[in-house]
Amino acid sequence: YIHIKTTMVWQLVALHSSGAAPAPLPERALATVGRRPNNDIVCRDLAVSGRHCIFYCEGGGEHDAPSVEDSSTNGTYVNDDKLTKGQKRRLVSGDIISLTKHAEETDGAAATPRVQFRLEYSATTAAAAAAAQAATTP
Repeated sequence: YIHIKTTMVWQLVALHSSGAAPAPLPERALATVGRRPNNDIVCRDLAVSGRHCIFYCEGGGEHDAPSVEDSSTNGTYVNDDKLTKGQKRRLVSGDIISLTKHAEETDGAAATPRVQFRLEYSATTAAAAAAAQAATTP
């Protein structure tokens, strides 16, 4: 019998990429999302801005859900409500964060899956949480 210690963390689950591992958010730090390789979470879709949005993580507890701030050209969506550049929104577990527009908003361009994440408060192993924390700490 092997006991693996688990811990609860806030994480982003990619809805646009099947099989992608959830991205744990840091307990108390910022996490950036965007197309540039220096972001904490990198999205290669051309419709995603270089630094699309910023997650403000203010604690690791269940009642310490992060906030998201839009820093993009085209907006960030929380449950299909559009945030404008500089606008910040407190999140709750289950919120869907979209980095790209609805297909009907793309001016007739070929429909591609929206870049979306679901925020979850979930268990992870201590090793995975430590690795994620180290990856987001300068």
